Amino acid sequence: QWALPKIGWDLAFGTVLPTGTAKVAVLDTGVDANHHDLAGKVLPGISVFDSSNGQTDANGHGTLLAGIVAANTDNNIGIAGVGYAGVQILPITVLGSNGLGQDSDIIAGVIWAADNGADVILMGFSNPGFSNNLQDAIDYAWSKNIVLVASTGNDAQNVPTFPAGDRGVMGVSATDNNDAMAGFSNYGQAVFLPAPGTGIAGTELNNSYVEITGTSPS
Repeated sequence: QWALPKIGWDLAFGTVLPTGTAKVAVLDTGVDANHHDLAGKVLPGISVFDSSNGQTDANGHGTLLAGIVAANTDNNIGIAGVGYAGVQILPITVLGSNGLGQDSDIIAGVIWAADNGADVILMGFSNPGFSNNLQDAIDYAWSKNIVLVASTGNDAQNVPTFPAGDRGVMGVSATDNNDAMAGFSNYGQAVFLPAPGTGIAGTELNNSYVEITGTSPS
């Protein structure tokens, strides 16, 4: 896992012992709560499609993101998540099994996360269209002191995407193991910071990111 030492994680893990907990709401295709490397990490969430608990994932992308955040460490299984023991995943299914979704579903997911104890909202998708309604939902979450993070997209373009480009969202671009911008990564105004994004969890994230399609009335 080249990304962990690249960000200095190996210097902190086992040395820094933070207390407390954090709930990371993963807005995506759901999260497989039965995945062996996420045991005990996945809380009951929600699917905006059928009000189930979000703990299944017919696509796999949401589970991959959840693993990067909170996979169990030192268990000789899978990968080590970047989060410490107090980090738990709140799965919110806002994208279909094909990895596509509507702004209205994203909005519902952001509001649900804000009203159900999320400390962080992670959105690993991008859309070229701005929605006033989505911005309103993000502002609502921000007003509750929630950290919002989103992918800037993987089209190798200098164009703003959303929600990464929305006010109050940390847009994240991708870097490679040489600390250079990944060739597929979007860049420009929507980027708040870069982070390792190639060869993560054995899967190139540029082959896994999803996009929102459609917009809400604005």
